[in-house]
Amino acid sequence: MLFTDIGIMKFHKIYLQQGRFSSKTEILGSVHVTSSHVIFTSESRKKEMWISTGLISTIEKENESGSRYKVTIKTKHFLTLVFIACKEKEYQELYDALVRASITTNISEVFAFRNTKPDVNEKINNVNNIINWKRLDWKQEFRRQKISSLWKRSNFNHDFEKCDTYPCDLWFPSKVSMQVLIGSSKYRARSRLPILSYFNHKNNTSICICAKFVQDYSAPCIEDDNLMKAICETNTNNKKLYIIDIQNFNINNTNINTNIDKNDEDLIININDNFEEIIEEKEEPNISTHYFDISNIHCIRNSYTKLIQATRCDGLHSDYLSLLDESEWHKHIKAILDCSIFIFKSIQNGISCIVQCTDGWDRSIQTTSLAELMLDPFYRTLKGFQILVEKNWLGLGHKFSDRCGHVTAVNQEMKMEVSPIFTLFLDCVHQIIRQNPGAFEFNERWLIEMNEFVYSCEFGTFIGNCEKDRNDLKVMETTPSVWSYFEERIDDYKNPFYDNSIDVITNLSTHPSDLDVWSSLYNRYDSGILPRESIEELVSFFNNQINAAKLLIKPPKYQSIFNVISCSDPACCQEFNCVLDKRTNCNYCGLIYCRKCLKCKNSINVCLSCSRNFSQIQQLQKDIEKLGTYIESS
Repeated sequence: MLFTDIGIMKFHKIYLQQGRFSSKTEILGSVHVTSSHVIFTSESRKKEMWISTGLISTIEKENESGSRYKVTIKTKHFLTLVFIACKEKEYQELYDALVRASITTNISEVFAFRNTKPDVNEKINNVNNIINWKRLDWKQEFRRQKISSLWKRSNFNHDFEKCDTYPCDLWFPSKVSMQVLIGSSKYRARSRLPILSYFNHKNNTSICICAKFVQDYSAPCIEDDNLMKAICETNTNNKKLYIIDIQNFNINNTNINTNIDKNDEDLIININDNFEEIIEEKEEPNISTHYFDISNIHCIRNSYTKLIQATRCDGLHSDYLSLLDESEWHKHIKAILDCSIFIFKSIQNGISCIVQCTDGWDRSIQTTSLAELMLDPFYRTLKGFQILVEKNWLGLGHKFSDRCGHVTAVNQEMKMEVSPIFTLFLDCVHQIIRQNPGAFEFNERWLIEMNEFVYSCEFGTFIGNCEKDRNDLKVMETTPSVWSYFEERIDDYKNPFYDNSIDVITNLSTHPSDLDVWSSLYNRYDSGILPRESIEELVSFFNNQINAAKLLIKPPKYQSIFNVISCSDPACCQEFNCVLDKRTNCNYCGLIYCRKCLKCKNSINVCLSCSRNFSQIQQLQKDIEKLGTYIESS
């Protein structure tokens, strides 16, 4: 996109303050504010920084002294920028320009719809864009999972007519009729009836996802019960079925199991001889309900706010720990991982699961995605994780635009919809990677950048609340895909310690001592705008250096000894007067050298130049081994 397409406001002689601690520095430069980016350029032109306006969270201003006016920008990817102006008028104009640029009144105004390259043939460009845009093909994915004939693809949701937050392609048990599906959809909130998310061909188990039943229903639904039974019967090895009910619990009576909600319609409360409440479940044989207490979006939003306060704490270490404990962020991580592990173990033990929460697009997606990540090594590859995100998060209707605040909230209702559900999921993935570093093809840098692009709106992948929204907005035809961006830089996201022989993940602890603060994400800019490289990134860099060095040493094309008049080493250039003069080929580059310029290593003749290259490769390999040993020990 050309800058002539949008308005630009320029502010000169602005200081950028960076660094949180005593090493704070100020850089003099200029600020350019556009409708899509805030750009700071230092006077020396050695430093330039671009921040997408979609990432701006808050803008604050303060008068530090008579001649210094501060404008502080806090972003959704944990960067704090402080611009300092020396004139009050310029300070006010800068603040107003930043506020205007950060406001988005309509989803069609986000930068992704302008982040396109001009093409002479627009039709060809659109076709190529669509081909490269998506990673998920529902039919192909279930074919990869080796789905059994007891499941079938249904046209129940053709053109999104039954449920606008589900995709058109849905899989149900083969034996269920359209009448059963329609009845079940009316019984479930938002018409989000149980649908297949994952099939484990090893034992015919499945993971299904759905919303809870509509509160207006005071009696069970026959069609919904029949669908549950049909899902149970698709497992030919085990007729058990677990219903994983995720909700918030608020029970004060200590005589009652705190994992059960007394108001649930599937429960009967009786009184025994000791006048104690006994809770029984009204269930079909072989179908049992398991309750998990995972906080809703409002609790997660408040917890996240406190977590950010803790990570930005400049006070005592005890203050930081107190704020971190008060946030209860790791309590939420533990709750989600515990539920995911239960689903994972149930599938491993041959028991299918139906996972339900209030609307079926937040907590149920978090837990099923993590369980599938532990079950299926394909989802732990770069390509597989893209498909997992497209299948469970984009396909099954997580409300990215509402949860990430892509449109500026103009009322309390819109503000209440914002919650970092996807960030919490990525943090859970980080915890699994940390305990199983060799099980993933990708590194944490990929997760960090993915989290950033979810909020920045530079790509159309995460725009909208469901697949229907993205179809209506024509994002495939008019916006770039984040997957294409990642594909161009794929080597940056590879884990050098990846072991593709690891199948399921069984090593995962949710003990508080085993869950860490993801400082690479939440504190990524503490030392300045350019964060320090992680060990994994350094190892990846070394691997790239080794591969580049190996490419320099190509299979030798041996030079004839009869056509050479001098040694190939420029520093030597000894002339060969006759064929009898001692000369020979380097076994790696193939060039002719005199005997003085060749070294013999393991009966192989190597010239000085090739010898240096191999010494560098050997040293790099030793460095990688040391780093690997260090990471394993830590």
